[in-house]
Amino acid sequence: MTHGVLIGADMKRISLLGFWVDRFRQHNPDTPIAFADFGVNVFWKARLEALEIEVLEVPWLRDRKITYSKPIAMQCSPFDATLWMDLDIETRKPINHLFEDAANGFYATLTPFHGRAAKITAPRVPIAAGFVGHPKGCTVISRWVDYTHALNTEGRLNTDNYSGDLMVLNELFAKHIGWDDLHEWPREYHWVRQWGPPPDSLQNEVLMYHWSGDRGHETINNSRRLTGDPWKEA
Repeated sequence: MTHGVLIGADMKRISLLGFWVDRFRQHNPDTPIAFADFGVNVFWKARLEALEIEVLEVPWLRDRKITYSKPIAMQCSPFDATLWMDLDIETRKPINHLFEDAANGFYATLTPFHGRAAKITAPRVPIAAGFVGHPKGCTVISRWVDYTHALNTEGRLNTDNYSGDLMVLNELFAKHIGWDDLHEWPREYHWVRQWGPPPDSLQNEVLMYHWSGDRGHETINNSRRLTGDPWKEA
């Protein structure tokens, strides 16, 4: 069985790549990585290839926010068991033990802070879409892709109701799939910035810290400016 991590970006988010790779490789030096190309230039493709990160050409939605194309990339993953990670995630521990989960179903953590998604999923807590695991041929991923295309055809993406992939995924589960196909990881596997600092009991248990949102990205970019960023495009 092959396994690996899938990431992706366009030119707007590719500046986060150095942060992600540095943190990830510190704890997972040999884990295979593939990159979904949502329109990066030749400079970044060369950087990826130099790092032996496979670059995937995927049929992304060019007229929509890149976030909607995330499940399309997952469907194109070259691995039998895939962990998708957003580039604003800071890896703090080894994660290879999670591939066994990913080989056996759709896995994710939940995110209680997201109010709009909570209205869709109530009384259940919404799914966090920044870090998920899935096997090749996963039915959830296929239906997520199909639902995204259907909403796009209807002209309903990029609206307040569907502000990103998280909203689409949660509506898919709440209104169409049901919750039996969701396998829940504990929150310390994917701690989201908006939750606040982890409690003392979990400080040393957090596998990944998600610096999501504009404030999180500002924190990442500020830290790299202070330390110097060898990944910066010339």
